[in-house]
Amino acid sequence: MSGYREFFISIVLLSLLTGCSKNAVMEKERFTAPVKRVHHEAPKPLPSPETHRNGESVLYAKAEGKSEEEAKKRAVSILNRQIWSEFYAKIDSGEYGSRRVLRYISKEELKSAKRLFKKIPLSRYRVKSSKSLDNGMVAVTVEIERKDMAATLKKSTISKLVSIEERWHSARESSITERFALSKESFGKMRSLLPEYLLAGYISPFPSAIVGRVEKSLPYFRKTAKRLKKRLKFSVEPVSSPAMRLFADAMERVLKRERLISTGEAGADGRTLCITLEGNLMHKLDSQKHIFEATLKITVHERFKAPLSTQLYRVRGVSEESGTKALERAAVKLQKELEKRFFENV
Repeated sequence: MSGYREFFISIVLLSLLTGCSKNAVMEKERFTAPVKRVHHEAPKPLPSPETHRNGESVLYAKAEGKSEEEAKKRAVSILNRQIWSEFYAKIDSGEYGSRRVLRYISKEELKSAKRLFKKIPLSRYRVKSSKSLDNGMVAVTVEIERKDMAATLKKSTISKLVSIEERWHSARESSITERFALSKESFGKMRSLLPEYLLAGYISPFPSAIVGRVEKSLPYFRKTAKRLKKRLKFSVEPVSSPAMRLFADAMERVLKRERLISTGEAGADGRTLCITLEGNLMHKLDSQKHIFEATLKITVHERFKAPLSTQLYRVRGVSEESGTKALERAAVKLQKELEKRFFENV
């Protein structure tokens, strides 16, 4: 019996020792085995139905108001300001608008494009979402397709472009003076078209055919006006006094310097543009110096027709010798001013 008890105890002890050794090995393996790191990606937040990003085809803006209509108008205003800021920044950085076009318009003149947003009908903006807030306000998100936003401006631009082109083509058989006047007028109208053309094209690009017509018309009308001007005759009309004759003589000298045909009133014909000089002249003596001041209006027109251009000049001559000398010096100053800018504005 005692032998059986001893045998049983030895079996139990052996089992315990075996279990302990296995546990020790398992513990050792648990602490020494490399740890496998499992990367768990954080769940991506679901996009809010109220969040919209401007894209290549659709634009969005959000605002609050006391009513849906008020919120919509505010959102439209925000969207317009956003597009204007982007547009002007692109122009300013040179990222938008070709040099062939931008050379004909200043940045100050370009700012007039901002008013064109008022031409875009409010109905073209759609309410994408509308939500009543706890504070009693209404939050509205508006959307508009770029092509819809630009549609009104594009239609206006193309209509004006076609009108300029048709009028020019209809004048093929007209006189040189008429075509010269029309080429100057057409160039001016094309320049005034640029803010509308550039803004509409930024919102939604024009077809390449329209882009080509606009960009080629500007240099064409300018060069045509210069070419026709060389074929014209200019007649300085008679003036009212000997003093004004000195200023008229200054005008004649400028015509000769420009190698333009100058003729008297008797030689005027269908190729002649008449130049009229009018003005106020004043002579005064100040500290023993003669001062002669002239304010002159110089008008260019076809014979018996409305003016093509009117320019104002203010010149001053000073002399210690005489009033005549002061007058002559004022006439010399007029000639220099005419050489600088007269024919650029004819």
